[in-house]
Amino acid sequence: MERYLIFLRVQPEINFTMEVLSLDQLKDGAIGLKGSEIRDAYEFNLNMKMISHIIKEIRKEQNLTQEELGERIGVQKSQISRIESSLKNANLFTVKRIFEALNAKIKFEVIVNEKKVEFEI
Repeated sequence: MERYLIFLRVQPEINFTMEVLSLDQLKDGAIGLKGSEIRDAYEFNLNMKMISHIIKEIRKEQNLTQEELGERIGVQKSQISRIESSLKNANLFTVKRIFEALNAKIKFEVIVNEKKVEFEI
């Protein structure tokens, strides 16, 4: 489902113009076209933030503190806090251990030359 936003462009010498742009069109204009280096970096960072958010939400749903989750995987509360804020300094092994401690799985889908491989870690 494509979402649309109404975008008003005010021009001093004229009243105003109104355009209807999709969210993708707004991203294209503000961030860069899909496939561009800057857009790919934006999408990657957004996905990493989503994973951090998911970890935090699952932990809260299970009524665990950051300290309790850290104890389950053998790290300090501060490391859990950093991971829930940003995955920039987390390695995949640590993220895997966190999801295991939360009784969750990570599934990957890799597509190469139209061949799809799915697996869990």
